[in-house]
Amino acid sequence: MTSYFKLLCDAFYIKSVHKSKPKFLNELLKAAGNAFGVTDKSHATKIYNGNKPFTESIREGFNNSEVNCSGIANFFEDIFVKYKQDLMLVDLARSAGIEIADEIEASYFFQACAALVNAEIFNPHHGISLTSWYQRATESKNLGEALMRKPLAAGDSLLVSRPPALQQYLLSHWETFEHQWTIQNKGSVIWLDRYLVCENSGSEKHFRLSSPECIPIGRTAPNEFARLSATFQTRGHDGTGVSRWRMVDANGNDCFSNHQSDFDVQVTVSFDHTKRNGG
Repeated sequence: MTSYFKLLCDAFYIKSVHKSKPKFLNELLKAAGNAFGVTDKSHATKIYNGNKPFTESIREGFNNSEVNCSGIANFFEDIFVKYKQDLMLVDLARSAGIEIADEIEASYFFQACAALVNAEIFNPHHGISLTSWYQRATESKNLGEALMRKPLAAGDSLLVSRPPALQQYLLSHWETFEHQWTIQNKGSVIWLDRYLVCENSGSEKHFRLSSPECIPIGRTAPNEFARLSATFQTRGHDGTGVSRWRMVDANGNDCFSNHQSDFDVQVTVSFDHTKRNGG
């Protein structure tokens, strides 16, 4: 299976300009605000090709674990403007992995590219395609802004180690299923009085939340895991819907507005779907 990251890089990589895949990767990391880069050329090539993930030592090269997403978007846009003007943007987007036949909005496309790189760095099992990132950008209209946001508490960070690729389900009508989240506290802040809250309970016509829309998160110290679950039931309508969730504090403040999709659960419902295990 070709990695989404490799598809994206291949669409923008120009050998006569970037010289090699390791150099391209390091230019991308520099644009993202990484102070170190990847010095091992073999490892850099494997990351580019999607055969190795970004390591913790690479992530430590970002100041306060913050990726410069506008820098990434500008990096890709500059390549397009300087070297790929002979291509229609929609053709470049398709080669990068976007499976959309319509016209492409440039600002949303480059936001989506930045979002995919950001996800690849911090959650290598994210499983979210460039098409999905582009759709999220066009729907939310503020994906770029969201990616630049910071956690509510300084030093706070997380990893949804039950990746979004396992948060997508294919189900038939009127099926009941349980979804489980495994969330690791990757920062220096102890989580106290926090909750996982569903934002759109009752508004999704393809499935319904059968359990409480506010799930308490027990005390979770740095490096510890919180394991949560919710039960859903599909309805009698074909189509795809998303249950959107946020982690909030005791006052209802969003703890991670910079992680706007990590907790979401996507469900595709069809009368003839056979259930595929998603969690």
